[in-house]
Amino acid sequence: MIQKKYRFTTNQFERAFLRSKKIFIQDFTFFVSHSPTHSRIGATVSKKNIKLAVHRNQIRRKMYEILRTELFPKLTQKNVICLYKGKTVENCANLKTIIPTLLQKIDLKFNH
Repeated sequence: MIQKKYRFTTNQFERAFLRSKKIFIQDFTFFVSHSPTHSRIGATVSKKNIKLAVHRNQIRRKMYEILRTELFPKLTQKNVICLYKGKTVENCANLKTIIPTLLQKIDLKFNH
């Protein structure tokens, strides 16, 4: 699990959705913004496509684990929220293959 200071609170989630740049890759939408102090990550799953809370929580846990191990060590002062809009639990595994593309797009949007 991610340390509390690296996660979003409910209010921070709402603000991040409004103030972030969006990056769309397959079934995922990433909301990315600068952070003045340290990087934070968040994960959420669309209730519209995944009806059961058990499945949404399962997907969210997988997403947090992938984001924590693959993305978080490579971020520098960025807030990233990952929104999954897919319809199945299996498609969530694609997140691991998307991380390099995401890092390239973040670099293009924020460093140019």
